[in-house]
Amino acid sequence: MAKIFFLFISLFTFLATTAQIYTGPFRSKQNPYYWKNKSPRADYWQQDVHYKIDAILDDSNDVLAGKVVLKYYNNSPDTLNEVFFHVNENAFTPGSYYHNLHLNNKSKPKFGKNAKNGLGTVVSNIKVNNTSVTPVLDNTVFKLKLPMALLPN
Repeated sequence: MAKIFFLFISLFTFLATTAQIYTGPFRSKQNPYYWKNKSPRADYWQQDVHYKIDAILDDSNDVLAGKVVLKYYNNSPDTLNEVFFHVNENAFTPGSYYHNLHLNNKSKPKFGKNAKNGLGTVVSNIKVNNTSVTPVLDNTVFKLKLPMALLPN
């Protein structure tokens, strides 16, 4: 049994460390992992988002701060006037839907030192093509109204 477990762990580690090793442009015909190169059917589409994240971890204060730049490609057949982002860390703060679920089930949630003060994901500045926009936050999802429509394809 120990040999099978070791073999499984070894195989899993190998697969996890070799998954999707491709260093070229992600939206290219050479990328074997790009969805457009293996679309399941002609009318299939999904959005493309390319992230560049610069982050700093402050261990002493349990804070991760940073800047995210993303390119969003609208591959849908629809014009987009707004986009939505998940801020899942906000689920673990007082007053969240998740917190209320615990309370309604008579379970006491535990919050970390920052979360108990309402500090989940804090977004301080958002720009779309150098135009400042204000997110509308609904618990763990925020909506951005785009300053100009994002056309299909």
